[in-house]
Amino acid sequence: MATSQGENGLNEGEARGLREGVRVTLRLNPRSVEAIKQVEKIHKETRTDIINRAVQLYAMVENAVDAGGGLYLRPSKGAPLERLTIL
Repeated sequence: MATSQGENGLNEGEARGLREGVRVTLRLNPRSVEAIKQVEKIHKETRTDIINRAVQLYAMVENAVDAGGGLYLRPSKGAPLERLTIL
């Protein structure tokens, strides 16, 4: 059974996923699990919210780097900016 594409170029299932969200199962390494626990403790957010924000931030960084930009971090108040490299 073929699926037709709407005017936005997405088939019906893809469009529904954008509206309702997509459920995924993933296996996190211990370092990522610890990072999520730290964010949960500080911000009282759900794991879903933390992972959603992380993916959005990653996409933003990748887009900036692809456009010739860079990622800089000031590790503490008054410290100089450091350029970060994501491997």
